[in-house]
Amino acid sequence: MLPPPPARESLEGKVLLVLDDMQEKGLLTIQGEVETKSGSDLETDAVEAACEALVAQGFVKRTTKSSEAPFYVKVSALGQDDLNQ
Repeated sequence: MLPPPPARESLEGKVLLVLDDMQEKGLLTIQGEVETKSGSDLETDAVEAACEALVAQGFVKRTTKSSEAPFYVKVSALGQDDLNQ
């Protein structure tokens, strides 16, 4: 069972909203979309930390190895029953 989702105003919440389309996205794409939607400049390290926090909470899955450029995708609420996973 997942914990409560992060607040929409938090960086984690904004990242989760960007990943709502269930598409795999790279770190810089996520950063660009969050910046566009929020109208603010963000540090790449802060966006990566937010993504990794969402991975730790189970909301997002990292789809690349830690030695590669990070790509993330939102975990389906259907879990293993989602045919797209």
